[in-house]
Amino acid sequence: MVISGYYGFGNAGDEAILASMVASLRSAIPGLGITVISKDPSATSGELDVQAVGRLDVGGVTRALLASEMLLSGGGSLLQDVTSVRSLVYYLSVMALAKSFGRKVMLFANGFGPVTSRQGRLLCRAVLDRIDVATFRDRNSLEDVKSLGVTRPYVEVTADPVFLLDEALTATEHAEYASAAQESVARCGVPPTGGPLVTISLRPWKHAPASFADVMKTALALLSAMGARVLLVPLHFDQDAAFCEHLARGARSPLYVLRERVRPQVMLEIMGLSQAVIGMRLHSLVFAVSKAVPCAAISYDPKVQSFADSAGIPTACDIHGATVAGIQTVTEDLLSRRAEVASSLAARRSEFVRLARRNIELVKQELG
Repeated sequence: MVISGYYGFGNAGDEAILASMVASLRSAIPGLGITVISKDPSATSGELDVQAVGRLDVGGVTRALLASEMLLSGGGSLLQDVTSVRSLVYYLSVMALAKSFGRKVMLFANGFGPVTSRQGRLLCRAVLDRIDVATFRDRNSLEDVKSLGVTRPYVEVTADPVFLLDEALTATEHAEYASAAQESVARCGVPPTGGPLVTISLRPWKHAPASFADVMKTALALLSAMGARVLLVPLHFDQDAAFCEHLARGARSPLYVLRERVRPQVMLEIMGLSQAVIGMRLHSLVFAVSKAVPCAAISYDPKVQSFADSAGIPTACDIHGATVAGIQTVTEDLLSRRAEVASSLAARRSEFVRLARRNIELVKQELG
């Protein structure tokens, strides 16, 4: 089995996807050999006890595919050309190479798009019409693929594999990661007691208006002044850490920043310690729902709004219409109705878990 995706880049969301996939596949298919295509193969191999090859190691990727029965491409939003056309071509090329060798190919719990270029849409149709199975983490992604005229593969809407991460851990692992989360939060300087812990996931975004950072800085300082313990967490550390530091710098009321890289399982437990989560990064919301923690989205990309809609969670604001009052109001509402919201999210989580398991069932069916 070969797994291709945005792995080895230090994004907690994508690393959580991979950890969930590996654990779930091993549980369902004992003895399964797994090779991951990664930007940092030594780190991926060491953390997950898998074989790994560099994503630009053409020979290594070719040998891995030849030695495998199946390629899983995903999860995550791999097929899009907003951040880079090159990445779209890359992931399509890996799938096309696997099919040229006669291997089975599954698009695994993907979020598709946006693919805006004519060339990109033609390439997606050409490759996706050759693969065997495609599952999508939301209905909008499925409909976008169908709009390309793709007809051949078996398609189904499932859910993000990260919803299986919690159940993949043993009781001992749960305790270890929970303890590590508490220690990480303490090292940020967050007081052990006080007002509610409100965790914030933000990222720099090239299309954000100039006012966005100032609005968020004021809104978070206001939440802190009202008694919340506000913790900013960079999910993609290399991209998000400097932005989080910028927001916290010079704040009149304390804003705390997670200043260390943590494993995705630890990030999941940090969300579990929170009383509310406001998330711009998609997987901050997935983590929160996995722990039934009240949360709200900051919508900057269709994938975030799509997940918010499917999970029944509120949108605090669109990135182009962020206001201090909007952030304050939605956070106060989440905290005041915490038990009610948590109960609703627990029910949603059960459905997401069921759908995420379906991804693994389809892999088993394809492997026979």
